[in-house]
Amino acid sequence: MEEEFLMGLSEAADKLVATKGTIRILSHADCDGITAASILIKALKKLNRDFVVSFVRSLTVDILNKISLEDYKTVVFTDLGSGNLDNISRVLNEKNVFIFDHHQIRDFPFNGVHVNPLNYGINAENGISAAGVVYLLAKIIDTINKENAYLAIIGAIGDMQEYKGFTGLNKLILEDAMDLIEVKLGLRVFGSQTRPLHKVLEYSTEIFIPGVTGNERGAINFLQKLDIDIQEKNGKYKKLVNLSIDEMKRLVSAIILK
Repeated sequence: MEEEFLMGLSEAADKLVATKGTIRILSHADCDGITAASILIKALKKLNRDFVVSFVRSLTVDILNKISLEDYKTVVFTDLGSGNLDNISRVLNEKNVFIFDHHQIRDFPFNGVHVNPLNYGINAENGISAAGVVYLLAKIIDTINKENAYLAIIGAIGDMQEYKGFTGLNKLILEDAMDLIEVKLGLRVFGSQTRPLHKVLEYSTEIFIPGVTGNERGAINFLQKLDIDIQEKNGKYKKLVNLSIDEMKRLVSAIILK
């Protein structure tokens, strides 16, 4: 399955590189769509290709009609398009259309280039995101694009495809990203790198901590009993990523006991 999928991407890569003129890109306006378009843009820049990119919440007929009136001959959809094959075929029948998506497919005859892992029996729910699809495409175009594997991982995380690690093609993409990404075990909580530690515990819902979740004072008292300061020496609030290994072990053990 994966071999056939990569062959499909290879054929699509050859056709995309062979196009002429400015490439029009439309992508989904979410984390996966933004990272997918970013990977494609970085690859096109290395080819000295011109492009115009737009991000949309949903692909409507009105949007397609506007694209049909533009002069660009090549249109690329990332993280959308598979569910709109009928409208795309009808409205953009005079364009060179490429679709790189992982969403459910609306079965309809399509004359453009359409690469979706679902067509190859690959799990696209948590096995690969659209950013992953575009990353593998870019890597086929030029192996130097391996440097953008981290963006595909961000896209997969944004699409909630990570749970205690990655599976499927995402796992292989993560291996490509290890030069720029550090993988380590820790608490599965939101805001570990951005929020103060006591606020992370207060707002923790996936890990419910009695007397701490939903209780700021309870979270502060909990940390104080563990001899974990909520502030750094410079006065800034400590974040989860700032904990030492010993502090992390104490925190995890205390949460389990609690």
